[in-house]
Amino acid sequence: VTTNIPRKAITAASTGKILRLTEQQFLQQIQETNNAYNVPDELRITSPMTSDDVPGLEGTFPSEDEWCGGLIDDTSCTISPYQEPEAKMKVGYIAVFVIVGLVVFGVIALWIHRKMLKRQEKRYKEHFVRGIAKHINVTPTSGQIMSAEM
Repeated sequence: VTTNIPRKAITAASTGKILRLTEQQFLQQIQETNNAYNVPDELRITSPMTSDDVPGLEGTFPSEDEWCGGLIDDTSCTISPYQEPEAKMKVGYIAVFVIVGLVVFGVIALWIHRKMLKRQEKRYKEHFVRGIAKHINVTPTSGQIMSAEM
């Protein structure tokens, strides 16, 4: 699609005017367009259309009966074979199952967390005691040893 209208004019709010036409004016413009483009009489569509058949193409379009259960079996006229089955379990049972599952998971996670904290506390105590034990001298000093033992 090409146009000779500048881009700013296209995006502006005042790019075009909408004129209200009466039905007679609209039908007259259709006839004028058909005449301007030399549309053959057998291809012209009478406006307003009073039936579903286009002149020259009678019987080519399916009727309402053919659409709904006849030749075509339109889905808007029939019940879909892909229906959602009824739920086998009620919503309350699902909610209870989820809540109980979360509680059990939380209790197990809390138990594991506390067990890990106790192990960590034991490791810290052992590390602290070993650090102190490295710097304590258990052997008697020279002032505590008897002169005979020396």
